[in-house]
Amino acid sequence: MSTNPNTVKSQDDLPTTNDGKRSSDVVLSAVEKCERLQKQLDIAVKAIKAVLHDEFILEHADAGLVMYLTQAEYKIKELNK
Repeated sequence: MSTNPNTVKSQDDLPTTNDGKRSSDVVLSAVEKCERLQKQLDIAVKAIKAVLHDEFILEHADAGLVMYLTQAEYKIKELNK
């Protein structure tokens, strides 16, 4: 039985990046950051929708603010397509 020289037996066998971190550590860090950003985006979207669907706020808010939030909601929807 031959052994594959490219087989990774442990994390120590993985190559490192320029700053000394293993590639898997960099990927995990990027995934964690994406998850945090998604949570932040979800919070922002909920806040925008809450403001845009609140009649009291819409009646008393500055028209520029409402327009800005409407545009933000539209841009977020476009990015999620």
